[in-house]
Amino acid sequence: MMKPFPVDGHATSLVPSHKDWQLVWQDEFDGTELDQSKWGFRLNYWGQPSPTFTTEGVVLDGQSHLQLHLTEKDGQFFSPHLQTGSNTFDIPRDSDGIWPFGKRQEPKFMHRFGFYEIRCRLPRSSGWHAAFWLQSPSIGAAPDPRFCGVECDIIIDFHGINGTLTSD
Repeated sequence: MMKPFPVDGHATSLVPSHKDWQLVWQDEFDGTELDQSKWGFRLNYWGQPSPTFTTEGVVLDGQSHLQLHLTEKDGQFFSPHLQTGSNTFDIPRDSDGIWPFGKRQEPKFMHRFGFYEIRCRLPRSSGWHAAFWLQSPSIGAAPDPRFCGVECDIIIDFHGINGTLTSD
């Protein structure tokens, strides 16, 4: 059973009715610029700059619509990956870091439990996928996920133009 949860100036959210939920973090994307106090960009993969991640292609229209566009330069495609934290393995090693990681980056928002809601339109182009997930910053640091966490996929669309939705 769901109950309404009002959000000023926006469509009402629906939350599970069996608990007394409190809003602790939100972004309605009301402005025309990404709120970088809430969001960062994933630019590295396993400690190295990713050849396909970028800070470009983020568009906000001032009416609560965030668009993440694929960009192309010289035949190479790039996409923005937004995050509120970071994966330990993505942090480039620096001279002060503990091997093989760089200094821990302070997350913009970390959460362990809760109710998560997203309203989105999925990509229309085939060959690219969209995802919204929760992930431990230390995922993969140990073979036992009880000690390093997991990735929890909320929604993944691998099919784009086909409109077929898959989620774990």
